[in-house]
Amino acid sequence: MIHNVEKIDPTQSGENLDSNNPPKNNTLSEKSNILSLCPFCGGEAEFLERITKVDCGDIIYNTYYFVKCKVCGACGTKIYRKPLCDFTKHTVADFRENPALRARVEDEYEVFVESLKNQAVEAWEKRTDPPRKYL
Repeated sequence: MIHNVEKIDPTQSGENLDSNNPPKNNTLSEKSNILSLCPFCGGEAEFLERITKVDCGDIIYNTYYFVKCKVCGACGTKIYRKPLCDFTKHTVADFRENPALRARVEDEYEVFVESLKNQAVEAWEKRTDPPRKYL
């Protein structure tokens, strides 16, 4: 299953972009709007999130992010997300006893996931210099 990330234009979203509510810098939606063209065919690229099901006795879902060319199918590096239970050392009992702890950890996890998405975009954007022709 592939989920496309919706490209957001803040000027058309109806959001108030005044000085009291400035837009966030370097968000995924901004970066996905300016993805470089495919280095192989020059086609348009898109940011994707894929969730795969692995069945090895227990069912495990893996989520990863990557950028893919819409034309030739070339893909950037897959950046895997670990689940929230692997992200924190806290237990379910800790969260039940302290709802504020759960909210804080969930906020930290959201920042972590956003950084993974940015890593996938940065991996696509990473380019080497074109080969030089020596005469």
